[in-house]
Amino acid sequence: MNVSKFITLKEAKKSIVVPNPGERSLMIRSIDSGYENNQVFTSEVFPEKIKGNFLGLVETMKGIAHPAYVLNVTNKELYLRGNKGYENGPAIMNGICNTLLNQDGILKVRSVKWSDLKAFNYRQERQPCYWLASLSVYVYSDNNYQYSICYVNRGNAINLGYGDYGYNSCYIRPVVVLDSVVTNIDIDSKCSWIGN
Repeated sequence: MNVSKFITLKEAKKSIVVPNPGERSLMIRSIDSGYENNQVFTSEVFPEKIKGNFLGLVETMKGIAHPAYVLNVTNKELYLRGNKGYENGPAIMNGICNTLLNQDGILKVRSVKWSDLKAFNYRQERQPCYWLASLSVYVYSDNNYQYSICYVNRGNAINLGYGDYGYNSCYIRPVVVLDSVVTNIDIDSKCSWIGN
């Protein structure tokens, strides 16, 4: 992906198109997802060109700001089930996004998470139901706990809840951080700062 080494905040706020690198795949083992079968995700879960909208800025440890974008969802759902599936869910989602989309010009690829929702108007979107790479843990006695996972459905962010061990499926929504440095940021700049 061709990106400019330096861009202004105004340029960063424009929509982008991420090219699908193609010919990539990742198998999710049933032992990791809790689903009854292995699941294979290929480059075909994305269109040839993937639209992205500005999400906010990510600051590196060196104090450099890079623009981040939320992309459209995959066309294939990820199935998760039970404590093990929910516990591994965020790592599985991040792995799918990174494996299928990482390329030159992109600093980082991950799945959207709960904390990202404050940076864009997800309630007004018409995206299909998608997972959030965010976990909740419920401890109900000394060594007993359950994991829960979150998703967005029809503009509502939902915590799946405790004890729901049936199969659940949602699409995956990537976030990309470009390898461009945003140059003209000051205290008065209106934009969200998001985590890696």
